[in-house]
Amino acid sequence: MKILVAGGGPAGLSAAALLAQTSSTHQITVIERQGSGDSRGWGITLRRHALGFLNLAQLLPPNQLRSLAGRRLLVRGECRIDYDNPPDDSLVTIARDDLVAALARRCEQLGVQLRLGVDADQLRADEIKANDLLVAADGAHSPVRQRWAKEVAPNVGAGRNWYAWLATDRMFPKLTILFTDRIRPLLAWAYEYAPGMSSFIVERHDDSPAHAHELLLPVSLQRQDLAGEFAAELQGHRLFCAQSVRWKRFPLVRCKHLQVDNIVLVGDAAHTTHFSQGFGTMFAFDDACALAEALQGATSVRAALERYEGSQQPRIEEFQAAADKSRRWSEQLLAAAQARREDQVQALIAARWPRNDAPAAPAPKERLQRMQQVAA
Repeated sequence: MKILVAGGGPAGLSAAALLAQTSSTHQITVIERQGSGDSRGWGITLRRHALGFLNLAQLLPPNQLRSLAGRRLLVRGECRIDYDNPPDDSLVTIARDDLVAALARRCEQLGVQLRLGVDADQLRADEIKANDLLVAADGAHSPVRQRWAKEVAPNVGAGRNWYAWLATDRMFPKLTILFTDRIRPLLAWAYEYAPGMSSFIVERHDDSPAHAHELLLPVSLQRQDLAGEFAAELQGHRLFCAQSVRWKRFPLVRCKHLQVDNIVLVGDAAHTTHFSQGFGTMFAFDDACALAEALQGATSVRAALERYEGSQQPRIEEFQAAADKSRRWSEQLLAAAQARREDQVQALIAARWPRNDAPAAPAPKERLQRMQQVAA
């Protein structure tokens, strides 16, 4: 089968590698609009059992993988919750660039062709028809999904809060939520992902009067202001960003259909889950497994894609519901703080992690192990 994968992030690369691993007869090409050496983000989270998928543990750089020790919740500098990991469940973190590079190496080992600097938006109709299957893994703003919007019927919106993905050289060995309203209400999500570096994702309420003004400030001043507002939590450590502090509202993507003709949507092109739950990369792996399973023994590509859609749509509903609940918690907390409703603030804080339970995630151990056995 001739397969074209649009998107060289975790969704596209994991799908390409798994399809190549499960059948040596596939001819697979991955196109990615970014070039070699382009940075693709800070840190991401995985469940520990995912390290066996596609032999990731052997492909990742030595000493780059971090194991988080549990969860913490800091409110105005005071530690309210401090959990160790629950039994048999833990998060591991890695720099996104390192994960992408590891998946790319696995693809190359399996004979997948990688073409960088090629934009999915520029694909011609004859190029698509020349392939038996087009896997659209081109992100939340997917050009492929937009091109076939009438057929897949996407519902695209945005969360209420604005967020910016930064990093800090203060270590957060546990997944840590930080709430402050010394100057204005802000929420941050922090976790160690590399030696000497932690992700630091800041959320703000959409009605913040300082928002429009702040976007006009130089990057250095934006970082300085945010570091000042989290001064007690950062303890003198710095914040970092790429070329700019990019404030965005989280894209909410749902699709009535995940496939049309010989085209299938995977990863954020098909569905998004709020970063506060850490489902994104695990869902990419889950979609890759579902697509590979659907293609095995299928009578046609069309039948396989219908099977994939039938398998994944209930899972998307389940995990999007969990992620939406987490996103709304953030929105409600910052809105209550903005309105100075202290009773609501305290009730929401108490409701976040009342027990030390780990939520179920996409790509459970059993599914990943089953696909590894099929590919062996």
